[in-house]
Amino acid sequence: MEKLVNEVAKSTTSGLTSSISTIVGTVLGTLFIRRNTRVEEFEKIKAGHYDSVLGELLSSNKMTYYELYKCKNFLHVAELADAMKEDFEKEQAEVSNDFDFDWFMRFFDAVSVISDEEVQKLWARIMSEETTHKGSFSLRTLETLRNLSRNEAVEFQKLAAIALDRSMVFSQMGNVNQSINEGFGFTNSSLRLMEECGLLNGLVVKSDLELDPGESGGLENSGNLLMLKNITNKPLVLSYSAFNLTKVGNELLPIVGRESENSIYLFELGRAIQADNTNLKVSIHAVNGFDSDLEIVTYDEADLLEGYCE
Repeated sequence: MEKLVNEVAKSTTSGLTSSISTIVGTVLGTLFIRRNTRVEEFEKIKAGHYDSVLGELLSSNKMTYYELYKCKNFLHVAELADAMKEDFEKEQAEVSNDFDFDWFMRFFDAVSVISDEEVQKLWARIMSEETTHKGSFSLRTLETLRNLSRNEAVEFQKLAAIALDRSMVFSQMGNVNQSINEGFGFTNSSLRLMEECGLLNGLVVKSDLELDPGESGGLENSGNLLMLKNITNKPLVLSYSAFNLTKVGNELLPIVGRESENSIYLFELGRAIQADNTNLKVSIHAVNGFDSDLEIVTYDEADLLEGYCE
């Protein structure tokens, strides 16, 4: 059996990129081989003719309708993941076919029972990312996403839209508080739900931003940078609080965030902070680039907030 599985892994699934096809062939090939697959069926597996093999396994009572349903869901997610690779041009060169077999078997177990199209898209993004950057998602993240309902996924999208520095949700700075978040649909009940789902730490974390005269500090959201500049002639300490994402939340945020970006949030937050603090010059700038650690490298000098506030 091990020899046959290895042969499937080396085969190319028609219509899919090499990295995706290798995974699909290995996972489904392993499941099919356990059904005492005939030589001719095995050849169809290597050729990527899964629909034909599924039909034969079903008609010969080697597969139940429920197992067929699970395989179909997995194949659909793989097709979505493959399309995402092309859309985002994530494979600039041939990607290594090295992958964690046990991880993808767990992935199959989770995704095979998901039929909701929107939730399948989340799984497809994870598959696309994992095949390009091995180890991007932990097994704990798979288990958390597996247990998310569609409504919980929608709430997490609301969180993703207002997340700052890809790691936290604003709570309070001076007289500016969580009401700013509620205007974008992220209420106190949303916060508690995300805590229950294991995506957000419900404990408020307090921090201080120390700024010398003329010095600036910033917060990023949706590709824009909110700059807070000390315009006084003495050191200034800005106290603020936030809720930090969990490790699972941090892993899932970039996947959900692609569909959830809302640059208006940062403008509303900046305008509220400016109105509450005359010691600051608040501005917003478009980010031009990040380094490998997602730290901001360059940004435009133009202040986008001035035009927004007019």
